[in-house]
Amino acid sequence: MSTPTRQRRKLRPLIITMGGPRRESLEALFAEPAMAANFEPPIFSPGVPSRSLRSRYQFLSQAYRAGLLPEAEWEAVRDHDCAPDEGDTSTDAFFAGLGDVPVTTGRRGSAADIRLHYSRELWQKAKGINRGRAVLGCTFAHLIALRVLVDQELDFVLEDNVRVPLTSCADRIWELLEATSNRKCHHRYYGWLGSVPNLRWIYDFHAPRFSHASDIFEHFAAFPFPSNEDIGNDLTAKEANSQSEINERDSETDHRQLDERKPGGNPVWGCYAYWISKEAFAELMETLRNDVGAMLWKTKRARHYIVKPIDKILPRLVMRTYGQEAVLLPSHPAFFRAPMLTSKIHTKWDAEFCKSTKFQLEHSGLSWSDLWLTAMEKAVVAYHEQE
Repeated sequence: MSTPTRQRRKLRPLIITMGGPRRESLEALFAEPAMAANFEPPIFSPGVPSRSLRSRYQFLSQAYRAGLLPEAEWEAVRDHDCAPDEGDTSTDAFFAGLGDVPVTTGRRGSAADIRLHYSRELWQKAKGINRGRAVLGCTFAHLIALRVLVDQELDFVLEDNVRVPLTSCADRIWELLEATSNRKCHHRYYGWLGSVPNLRWIYDFHAPRFSHASDIFEHFAAFPFPSNEDIGNDLTAKEANSQSEINERDSETDHRQLDERKPGGNPVWGCYAYWISKEAFAELMETLRNDVGAMLWKTKRARHYIVKPIDKILPRLVMRTYGQEAVLLPSHPAFFRAPMLTSKIHTKWDAEFCKSTKFQLEHSGLSWSDLWLTAMEKAVVAYHEQE
């Protein structure tokens, strides 16, 4: 076993949170002796409540905080007499202050879109997203946090829904850094998840094929973010073999079980524990500032726009710019999604998240009992384990 190439130090986390009990739980977590020995006290970045995106003025204020609006456009909207007036329903009156502000050139979109100021296009597409406000608020919160991450050169961003194995969390982070020390990485995950079929495919096929094992930790490896093309290539070969076997038996149960085992959809869930490079962040902001469609899209017949979640925006943009090898995942995550926690996006207990987390924990040689959990979470896990 060779000597680590990196000098270990206390790591500096940044946590996105709305405050309240979730922040208190994370403060208690990082105050644990095993964590305090390896991590600086976390810096907290504010979440963006969905209710703050309902009115034009508040919406644009949050978009400005996220770094999306051109400075001149925000100043014109902010200083215009009609801006704070919730009773003024005229869009033309609200944006009248933009009259002397030049429209940003070089943007992507239809001819009708790029004739508008960025702030007006963004609002017109976002005003009818309804439940999508929680998803867009999450994206804004991540953009706000990422600016702090790169400006202060912090080590990673967390959402406030994470839990950790106390004694091995820091080791797993350093293992990933060692495993990727000779590779140009722009987006590094410290926690990730997916459906059970996707996890099984990643661990059994994708990771062994593309992993670069660490020279220091023989059990640990890092591998590139899986793409839908990777899944498709494997399915083509696997289905041909499986289908021929099933056809010989001609069993409906076999056909159904084959479908249930198929990987597909979004290969990886979540953006709850990760790092992004300064270069990738600059590329991200340039893309979003020049293309509202990178966040909001709709089909031709749809009435309202759909919000792209941050866990789809980030890896796709980084891979498109720097290649698939620039986005790396660890075989053994340092952070796991908390059990049973709900949010504005996931409003009910999500059984699939918990099934996936349990599967991933077992693959990492852990169980729920190895994670730092609140007393209530321990009780809920124990109840569902008995069930």
